[in-house]
Amino acid sequence: EALWPILLAANAVPALVQLLTLPFFPDSPRYLLIDRKDKEGCIKAVKQLWGDGDHMAEIDDMMSEQKAIRGEKAKGVWDLLRDRAVRWQLITLFLVISCMQLIGTNVV
Repeated sequence: EALWPILLAANAVPALVQLLTLPFFPDSPRYLLIDRKDKEGCIKAVKQLWGDGDHMAEIDDMMSEQKAIRGEKAKGVWDLLRDRAVRWQLITLFLVISCMQLIGTNVV
């Protein structure tokens, strides 16, 4: 019983490691290009993630995706919940995840 505080505090170690290392990782190239419209940052992130080489095909794919979704705003949580096209998928996922939490498979 005396070691319970140490066991519960052990969860802080991975969180602290992530907090310290996260600033050194690049942003997502897709996020940089489509959301922030930063092509140079996108190219830099691609090179940092995938190494040197010719990655223009991937960048061109992202640019074509940017043109395809032009004018659409990003959906928020409430927009997603109100959308009838994905309502049944969300209900199914909610039920499956809730059942997994309640039957204790995470404990095993």
